Amino acid sequence: MIRRHRGLRQIDVAATMGLPLRTYQHFEAGRTYLDFERIKAFAVATDSDPHAILAAVMIGSPAFALRSTDNKLTSVLMTALRRFDERLGDGVARFEVGRLIAAFRRTFADLEADLAARDAQAQVWFGDDDT
Repeated sequence: MIRRHRGLRQIDVAATMGLPLRTYQHFEAGRTYLDFERIKAFAVATDSDPHAILAAVMIGSPAFALRSTDNKLTSVLMTALRRFDERLGDGVARFEVGRLIAAFRRTFADLEADLAARDAQAQVWFGDDDT
């Protein structure tokens, strides 16, 4: 999906990744084992988010990888997690599951509200002039 979204040909992505075309075709079709280094090479070749590709597999939503292609959502999240881990160290283990769930729900609700507000502003700006 990502390659097609970017308007790239298999042969070009394969060459950028340093793979024979047939090997790339097997990779794209999911007929090879998951290899994060290969996923990263694909992400470089397609300017996409390697973490989102892996997350998409894990959550069973291939479209998630495409949705995160431009904003690099999952790579941003992974960077934040890495920094959080560096700051807290062993303290990370002390969080209760319920606290984590509540924190993530608030964060995602805040992001959803921000997007809804931006959409509403755009609707006002570009609203119907048929009156």
